[in-house]
Amino acid sequence: MMNCFSWLRAERMAACLLGMTVLCLLGACGGDSAGVPEAERYFVASVPELRGTESDLPKETFVLHEADRTGLDFTNRLAQNVDMNVFEYMYFYNGGGLGAGDFNNDGLVDLFFTSNQEANRLYLNRGELRFEEVTEAAGIVQDGGWSNGVSVVEIT
Repeated sequence: MMNCFSWLRAERMAACLLGMTVLCLLGACGGDSAGVPEAERYFVASVPELRGTESDLPKETFVLHEADRTGLDFTNRLAQNVDMNVFEYMYFYNGGGLGAGDFNNDGLVDLFFTSNQEANRLYLNRGELRFEEVTEAAGIVQDGGWSNGVSVVEIT
């Protein structure tokens, strides 16, 4: 006979398994990335300004920018173990976060990335889609906690 807690855990595990099955099936529809170099799988895209007549518009809507050009080098890597996994923490795969705001008042949009299990990072925008990682200089605490979101508010 199952008590209330056993039943809730079994229900949660069944929901997680169903969700993982759906994700696997959807992932199978996305194509094969086995032959694609890692640098081409993760990128920063910019959207060109769209003004003028239709013939003046660019052929490509998004433009790939390499990490060595932009200075943005961030990946939210997850490592599962017996104590930390989707069965023990149902939000395990919800991801990190990205906050965008002018953190140094220079008129450019800076970026703050949060990571679930690794270091959070602050990137200052130096213009022309180039960023500088300034996490340590800014005094961002790396306490090893689980970060999964960002809220940015400007108080004037």
